[in-house]
Amino acid sequence: MRPPRTRGRSAAVLLAALAVVGLPACSLLAPEEPVGPVTVCSTDPAPTAGEPGDAEILLRAGFLVPGGPPRYVVYTDGSVFLVGAPELDGDAAGDAGGAHAVVAPVPAMAPVPQTDVSETAYAGALPECALDQLVEQGDDLAGMVERLGGDLGQPMITDSGSPWLEYRSSDGEVIVASAYALGHDDLDGVNREQRRARELMTALGDLVQVNATALEPTTVVRLEVHSFTSGSAPEIDWPIDTPLDEIIGESGCGAVSGQEAADLIEAESTGHTFTANGGYLSLNVLAPGEPACS
Repeated sequence: MRPPRTRGRSAAVLLAALAVVGLPACSLLAPEEPVGPVTVCSTDPAPTAGEPGDAEILLRAGFLVPGGPPRYVVYTDGSVFLVGAPELDGDAAGDAGGAHAVVAPVPAMAPVPQTDVSETAYAGALPECALDQLVEQGDDLAGMVERLGGDLGQPMITDSGSPWLEYRSSDGEVIVASAYALGHDDLDGVNREQRRARELMTALGDLVQVNATALEPTTVVRLEVHSFTSGSAPEIDWPIDTPLDEIIGESGCGAVSGQEAADLIEAESTGHTFTANGGYLSLNVLAPGEPACS
């Protein structure tokens, strides 16, 4: 059950700004200049939308829009789970009961490994017209990714990231698209269809960012734990009862839930060090129904 939402002063200021530029007042993630063929819909959630996790995942994406949330999960019923919402986090980070932490600024292109456990999670929904447009553009992108064999080009740019998305098409196929240096203007080495696929990736991110509505902070109940240390787990001061080796196993990755997830979030928020002996652990929020280590 979602906790009640209390809007702070900065949220009220943002609402006024959105009214000036003509964007929906409840669409609290709208960028100043949406990129791509994005429709700004009503502020009414899709009538089919339930709680995140009630339906199958339609779209999972990371770092598609510079300055936007680091990750989104959209479900087939129109419900939305966002990890981080920069415009809201100043005042809303304390609104949800349970496990979440104060938000840090989000880089436009995140390095890997990336820890996002310090980001507040939000639950909301898309309006019906935005959900319809997401399916239309997502299916277009899925067809392009299949024709291109997943190759969306390699721009002649150094030291950039590779934003990604996973989309379940209307025929049930799940495609993964990843584009190095997504959003850069210098696209030497990218052909016309690759360019269009990149534009669609960005448009899908904008579509969610512009239209996500009825957003409320929500409690995080599952975390992915990923060790980037070769061999056994690094020797660190581990703040929960289940041993780290038992969680990550031979793959180096696993998940925790419930109170142990809450304890890890609390430890991270108070400055607990998860790095030792040259090792590195990332702790990442998992949306309801989202698989770990995928």
